[in-house]
Amino acid sequence: RQVMKIEEDADGTRHVEYTCVRYIYNEDTQSFVPMGLIDPDPQEAHAILARGGLSEELAAETLAACGDNSIHVHVAGILEALGSEFSDFTYIFNSIGTWAYIAYSTWNIGSVWLIMMLGSGIYRALFIVRPNQKKIAEMAAMKQSCTVLRDNKWKEIDVSQIVLGDIVQVHDGNDAKLPCDGILLQGSLIVNESMLTGEPMPIAKAPVENNTNFRVTDKLNKAYAGTLALESTGP
Repeated sequence: RQVMKIEEDADGTRHVEYTCVRYIYNEDTQSFVPMGLIDPDPQEAHAILARGGLSEELAAETLAACGDNSIHVHVAGILEALGSEFSDFTYIFNSIGTWAYIAYSTWNIGSVWLIMMLGSGIYRALFIVRPNQKKIAEMAAMKQSCTVLRDNKWKEIDVSQIVLGDIVQVHDGNDAKLPCDGILLQGSLIVNESMLTGEPMPIAKAPVENNTNFRVTDKLNKAYAGTLALESTGP
């Protein structure tokens, strides 16, 4: 089990975030319900494109309900990292044996063991685990801008401001990472998904059709955040 911190917005709405999904408290069901978990609808997506994208008002409402398009990775502080490291059962068991050796046997050998145990734990917590957490947080924080269609105009925004229903223009090039998950509406796209699937070959994506019988497939029609856009063409 994991205890989650309940946060409260300015309007009194209570929510928690878990695995990049925001859960908002529903007074009727007296439970937290997930926001933004919807299956892609090709017809609805094409309708939004035909209307000229989302309105700024609707985009603001969706952003307030679902939160930023970002991944928050917790990086432990120094004391938290040390506490987490030394609360492990292995350290507790070893410390009991070490202190018993110091108290009832050769204190100098026990002291050496204690210093080695503390030194290895401090080194692992502060110079291995915590730096790795920082690297993961930096990788997850996608600091770039993107182009979206809002109120019938293309505008440039930060990737954290993308909301559900946005029409995003894909640009290829060096280190051209896709800013969010989505389905391809127009044009064609070739992506590198090796960082997600390990597949070394580029994957070609095809646009979804605007009809009720069309079935969206993950491999052919969906593109995922963090993958590289090697080549994109469109109207």
